[in-house]
Amino acid sequence: MARDTTTKHEQLTQALQEMVSSLRPGDRFPSHLDLMRRFGVSDRTALRSLDELRRRGVIVRKNGVGTFVAEPEESAPPRRETAATRTIAVLTLTTTPFFQNSVRLLTDACEAQGLSVVCHYGATDDSFGRSAEQGVRLLLPIRPLGFLLFNYQLLPLAQELRRAGQRAVIIGEPPADVAPVVPCVYGDQEWGAYLAARHLLDLGHRRIGFIRSHSHGVPDNHPEHPFFQSRRWRGHLRALGEAGLLPSGTSPLVLTPSELAQWRERPEKAVAFFARPDAPTGLVAWNDLGADELLRTLARAGVRVPGQVSVIGYDALPLGATTDPPLDTIDQQMEAQVHRALDLLTYALPDDGSALPSFVTVPTLINRQSSAAPLSGRP
Repeated sequence: MARDTTTKHEQLTQALQEMVSSLRPGDRFPSHLDLMRRFGVSDRTALRSLDELRRRGVIVRKNGVGTFVAEPEESAPPRRETAATRTIAVLTLTTTPFFQNSVRLLTDACEAQGLSVVCHYGATDDSFGRSAEQGVRLLLPIRPLGFLLFNYQLLPLAQELRRAGQRAVIIGEPPADVAPVVPCVYGDQEWGAYLAARHLLDLGHRRIGFIRSHSHGVPDNHPEHPFFQSRRWRGHLRALGEAGLLPSGTSPLVLTPSELAQWRERPEKAVAFFARPDAPTGLVAWNDLGADELLRTLARAGVRVPGQVSVIGYDALPLGATTDPPLDTIDQQMEAQVHRALDLLTYALPDDGSALPSFVTVPTLINRQSSAAPLSGRP
């Protein structure tokens, strides 16, 4: 008998297509969480299949209401074809592996729809405003279908583009307690950070440290560092609070990038740090790139992972599968994010400001080999 080689995504998509045929136009369609429970698939698989049905035009999402079987007139969402080219213009702040991976995912999604991508990379210092404006001037003559901006810091530029009649979408989370004011796609980083800390807590760790993010122009020791105003920090605190690890007047251990740099330069400092009786048994890195650097630093110092300390990253970059040991991480569903952003850039939507659709993806945990229960006697 021939072996069935269809993927779970393909199997689920076929099952959902059959489900649609049994429903009437306007009927509510299950959410991705419902599909995860019903079919026993991952968050990513459910989101990919729903995205495929939306692209086929058989289901529609009504912002703030839910997902429904498309009405006949909705079955083929019109594309915005007023531009002379089928090109998506991309502006990003940096060329870090995270943005490189995001642009790769976007390029793959565009190629599947017969679209092309052109990128302009800015800078993170004071010259970025000038660099971004220059990028827009360079990209406008190609008359793109729309602009995709990676990072909510580019909000002023997105607003300027929209005022000029351009379609602009941001992939990036707005600050805590701030509602998006332009179409925006992002992962729920508060939930992702909660999952990261919760993962270590569930393994039995009670001394957990957090590695602070880099912030250009703000010293590591600044009391109002953006890290402490982030949704990520809120998620970490929620997990620790639920575990009873935030007694009044105390705060979690936070390591700065400059402290980690000292470990790289003088490995004996890392050895002394983890020999302390109050040393953390688990560390939450800001992202996979930082976690990879941390693993290399600890390996040079002879600090065993996960034997002496467990490590978890964030972003689910491809490099995480090849680190030593393979990295536990949080997947914020970037593939689903770029598909949703592409929908916002290519489907016909009101441009009069009456609708500002945004999408939030739900992060999931990827459990590999860089975390384990703490050694006996080191809770």
